[in-house]
This record gives sequence, C-alpha cells and structure tokens, in this order.
Amino acid sequence: MTDTDPHITPLWIARQKLAFLKAYAAEQVSMHDRIMARFVTLLPLYATLATASIGGAFAKPSLEVVCGCMALGFSAAGLLCIKGFHAQSWESINLTPAETDRLLGNAETARARTETETLQLFIKEYEGRLQQNEKILARSRTILKWTLRLLIFTPIAGGVLAFVLRLVVG
Repeated sequence: MTDTDPHITPLWIARQKLAFLKAYAAEQVSMHDRIMARFVTLLPLYATLATASIGGAFAKPSLEVVCGCMALGFSAAGLLCIKGFHAQSWESINLTPAETDRLLGNAETARARTETETLQLFIKEYEGRLQQNEKILARSRTILKWTLRLLIFTPIAGGVLAFVLRLVVG
C-alpha cells in the first residue's frame, strides 16, 4: 500500500489497531499464564527445600545455623511465590454489558457517532486495560526473578556459611 492508496482510511486504521490490540491482549494472557505456571512449579520445591532444611537443623545440631539460614531463604522464596500469585487483579479486555453501555451511550449518541469514532472509544478502553496488564506483568516478572535468585543463592550462601563456621569453630 502507498500513501495515496484509497483503502487507507481512518476506519481501516481503527479496525487494524483494534485487531492488533486484541492479538496483543492474547499474548499478554499467554505471558501471564507462563509466569503463573512457573510460580506453581516453584512453590512446592521451595516448601520441600525449606522443610528439608528445618529437618537438617534438628537432625544435626552442629548445622543448625546453616540449615536455619537456608530454611529462611527458601521460605522467603516461597512467600515471594505466593505474592506473585496475588500481584494484582488482571484486566480482561472483554467488556461487561454495563461497560459497553457506558462506552456506547444511548441510541441517539450512538447514531451520531461514526463507526471510526466508536472504534476509537473501544481502542482507548483496551489500551488502558493493556497498559495496566503490562504493569502487572512487569511486577510478576520482577517477583519471579527474585524467587529464582533466592533459589540459586540460598544454597551458595549456606555453603559459604558452613565453610566459615568450620574455619571459625574448627
């Protein structure tokens, strides 16, 4: 298409933008589902590791400090997983009948608008919801990164702490 193509009209642009927004919303839902699936996978792992660390602290008194610290790290990661589940409420782009009525207005108002203007109202509503969802995704990703960091660094910190205690205590 060129700039002089008669098919490029405000109505065509609005329809294309609406289609792209709907596709982006579907991609956001997919990303959100993947992040939530990771939280679901990690939470039992953290619970198991925290429980094992607590058991290790009670089983061998010489390692109670190390195992206790590891239990705290894994428990903190588990709490972050739970927080990730409840980051914020997800905004669907599907409008309720009341929201649709609010956007369209009464019959006279709806008849006075062109199809392009009506589509622009829906586009503006969708963009607001998608921006809110993007914030939720960013927050969920941050929480997931911190839970993974705790998974990686808790055993390392436990190992370093055990080494230092062995040198100090002997």
